[in-house]
Amino acid sequence: MCNIEKTMDDVLRGIAALQREDPKVYTGIGELEQLRIKPYAPPCSQQRIEDFEKKYKVELPKDYVRFVTTFNGISICDGAVKIDEFESVERCMYIYDTFEEDHLLCIGWSDNSGDAFYIDCSTPSGEVLYSPEGMGPYISLRMRFAYFLQNLLICNGISFWRLGDVDEKFQKQKKKKKKKQKEKAGGRP
Repeated sequence: MCNIEKTMDDVLRGIAALQREDPKVYTGIGELEQLRIKPYAPPCSQQRIEDFEKKYKVELPKDYVRFVTTFNGISICDGAVKIDEFESVERCMYIYDTFEEDHLLCIGWSDNSGDAFYIDCSTPSGEVLYSPEGMGPYISLRMRFAYFLQNLLICNGISFWRLGDVDEKFQKQKKKKKKKQKEKAGGRP
């Protein structure tokens, strides 16, 4: 069994356990709330996946297929983050032209930030991307779906995908501050 399969096994077991336990977690808003991982729909059939792949001449990432054929969408913290059931993903393809143009499959969103999540079906690994507020450019998270889902669970639905943005802004501010300190001390930047 390869790493991605093992990770997906662990993630699926973790989702099932969290559904049973329904623990209270810190969500970054300063209080504890129920994690509430809820499935949306009965598992998607393998036949539906195969029909989709045949129709669009694409192979969906195995970890994503495993997820929708097991849980078929989840909501974390009463909808703070949603990974859509496969039927909604198919319907969204007709609303957004992202699949025809870029082979990007919209798989969910965050109610907290308004960000939309996509899987890049043009690559064998099916890299996950996000679009700030669902309207900006597509930003690669440099991770497969299984790792994205794992991080969602670890972070309790908090916007971990935006931490890179925060770090980048912090680094720029730090450089500006150093530059000003050098100038104050009489040195050149």
